[in-house]
Amino acid sequence: MLIEDFERAAIICTTGRTEEDLEMDGTGTGLWLQNGRNPFENVKVPMNREDAIAEGWTRNQCNEAMGENLFQAYDHEGRIFEFGNVCL
Repeated sequence: MLIEDFERAAIICTTGRTEEDLEMDGTGTGLWLQNGRNPFENVKVPMNREDAIAEGWTRNQCNEAMGENLFQAYDHEGRIFEFGNVCL
């Protein structure tokens, strides 16, 4: 199962967001991919291509029409994602 969140699990699973948070940040403050059943085991997705490549996401280009993709199969502790590769 792949779960994406636009806010940290520490916020979503505890206090939640206030109306002021929503007005200030909009939908959220980033993108997190949940790795497994525990919402606190997640990976924060880098916000730009350079950071993603520096953090180990591989740069691929399937064909010209598809543009460039970034893939990662492992979380930051070296465990494979339960749901397989992740493509951004």
